[in-house]
Amino acid sequence: MPQALVPADDESRDDDAGLPDAGLPERLHVVVAAPPAVRQPGDLEAIAGAADLIELRLALRCPRAPDVGVASWIAAAPRPVLATVRSVAEGGAFDEGPEAAARLLGEAAAAGAAWLDVEEDVRPHLPALPDGVRLLA
Repeated sequence: MPQALVPADDESRDDDAGLPDAGLPERLHVVVAAPPAVRQPGDLEAIAGAADLIELRLALRCPRAPDVGVASWIAAAPRPVLATVRSVAEGGAFDEGPEAAARLLGEAAAAGAAWLDVEEDVRPHLPALPDGVRLLA
């Protein structure tokens, strides 16, 4: 089950920003978990204090720790996870096609990722997702 978003630092929120209340913080601190700061799941703990949400770039973790599955990365995250697979065509490192990207994102959702950042050509290939997983597109 995906985790609820919990602000790391309530003092940093501006409650007078005038945004509608959608059950989310008005300001969200997202930390991208990527090399060189993050090379293995245990490294995620070090960035937790700066984040409400950890963006896990799945294409970047694969070559760095190919023997560590997506579920291990999600389980090690001390904050909710936004799982991303950015294709080469969109400026990322993933070159295996939309079906493979959808499989990785589906695996991340099944492991507990709260959010998925889904490219347009990947979306039709996504498997059924657990209740509560949110999509960014």
